[in-house]
This record gives sequence, structure tokens and C-alpha cells, in this order.
Amino acid sequence: MPRISLFCLLAVLLCPALCVPHGALAQPAAAESSRYRAIIREAVAEFSAGRWEEARALFTKAHRINPSARTLRGLGMTAFELRNYVEARQMLSQAMQSKVLPLTEVQRTHTQHLLERTNAFIGVYTIHAPIGTSLLVDGQPPDLDNEGRLLMNGGRHMVTASLQGYANQIQQVDVRGGEVGVLPFNFTTPATPGARSAGGSTGMGGAQAVAASYPTPAPRRPQATELWPWLLVGGGGVLVGASLVTGLMAKGALNKVDDACSDTPDACPSRFESDADRASSMAMMTDVLWVSGLLLAGGGGAWLLLSSSDSDSPNGAQSQLELGPASLRLRGTF
Repeated sequence: MPRISLFCLLAVLLCPALCVPHGALAQPAAAESSRYRAIIREAVAEFSAGRWEEARALFTKAHRINPSARTLRGLGMTAFELRNYVEARQMLSQAMQSKVLPLTEVQRTHTQHLLERTNAFIGVYTIHAPIGTSLLVDGQPPDLDNEGRLLMNGGRHMVTASLQGYANQIQQVDVRGGEVGVLPFNFTTPATPGARSAGGSTGMGGAQAVAASYPTPAPRRPQATELWPWLLVGGGGVLVGASLVTGLMAKGALNKVDDACSDTPDACPSRFESDADRASSMAMMTDVLWVSGLLLAGGGGAWLLLSSSDSDSPNGAQSQLELGPASLRLRGTF
């Protein structure tokens, strides 16, 4: 009897759910699908009319109902038109990867083209900072890609880095778009007692910073190629110094010949002919030495100057000095 009573109780509890008509279950799903399609139509209409804010609001509402590659693509396209290129890149990348209502080939081609355009308006920066560093960009949490690099839209931005126990480091970055650079943060100044960090609850408008494990860059060791410009400068200096010596020797020899032959220039004693030849050779050598020395020293100085500017350039400009048998050529990429 107890078993029969338990079975009857379960049957009574489950019967309402089991006996619901199929049409009654399908009605909410159909209603939701109809509402989704209506919102998508409105979003497309607003986008076509150039009302980007309205289109984004409607695509966001549709995405909440049925997130898919199509809604992500709509969000990415509206973000692009609103010039929020970092958000556009994120949405469009997710749309390319989504398997829910995947994009057609035509849509994928268009989305890929829009992604390439988007990347031209974004600055990508690798952060060099100690582990535990927190970042804020214009007082807001930063946008990072899958590799942990900082993404920023074009324009001027204030990047604030904080590390427990140290004063905040602030850098102003003018992003022109398309550049790939490095933002180093070196914490050397201890924090003032009572000061709040950038990630504090009341710092920078209450926004919470994103703490990332940025690797501390290893000390940079001088490369062998970095010695070449100094060798050129030093070698040029040696040649210029040698030209002074040979120049004095040539002048001395010429003075000796001039003194001996000043009275009878047409009948200069033959023993002074060798002195005259030696003076001429020394004068020619002097010209070769000081010209070569200036070229080498100037090339080395230019190499050092360009190497210094390359290390500070956010666009990765590079220069290369090529030495040939009788040439000195400077090549650069910007």
C-alpha cells in the first residue's frame, strides 16, 4: 500500500506537466522568436538611417534575447560607425568565431574587411611593468587583447599604472592609430603615506583597475651591432688625428724645400727633390686621412642618433648603416 500511494502522489504531481499540449509549450518560443525578428528589423532600419546609437541599443536588446554571430556583427558595425574601434574589433572578432547562426561567406568577407579597417584606427601597446601592476585608461578599466596587450582608440589618453607600495605612474599617450608600441612603467618612488592607488574604490571616479601579471623586462644587454657606431666614431677620430701628424710632417718638408730653393727656384739642388716628393705624398695622405676620418665619425654619429630615436619611436622606425668598399650608405624604414 505505501508503494501504491507514493506512485499515485508522483503521478498527480507530474501529470500537469506531462499533459500540457505541445502547442502551449511552443507559443512562448514562437512569441520570443517573433519579438527577436521584429527588433532585428528595427535595428537594421535604424542602422540604414544612420542612427547609430538607436541601432546599437536595438542590437543589444536582440543579443540579450538570442546571442549569435549575427547580433555580434551588428554590434561591431554600429561600434565602428560610432568610432569606438576597440569595441568594434572585439565584437567583430567574436562574430567571426561564433558558431551560433554563423555568418555567411558574404558576411564573413565583409566582416573581415571591416576588421582590417578597424585595426588601422587602434593603437596596440605591450605593457612592461612588474607583476601585480594595475592599469586605468582615462579612469576606466583597460581593454586588452588575447595576448594581454593594451588596445586604445585614436586620440589622447592618460594611462595610470599602480603598484602596491609605490607612487602611481602616469603616461600621456597620443594614439594616432595603427601603431604598435611599448609602454614601460618603472616604479622607484615609494607611495606617500595615506595616498590612494589608481585601483582604489575612490580613485579615478571609483573605477576598478585591471590587475595584470605583466612581465618585468629583463635587463637589456648591449648587442654586438651597437658597438659599430662607436667604433666608427673612434676610428674617424684616429684618422683625423693621424691627418694632423702627416700634415705637420708635409708642412715641415715643404718649408725645408722652400728655404733651400727660395733664392734659386729654377736651380734647386737635386738633394731636395726627394724632400719635395715626400712632402707632396704626405699632403695627399693628409687629405685622404682627414676626409675619411670625418666620413667615418659623421656616419657613426648619425648611426647613434638614429638608433636612439628608433628606441623611442612608437611606430617601430628602424635604421641601418651599410658599409661598402668605398661607400657609406644609411637605410631607414618608417
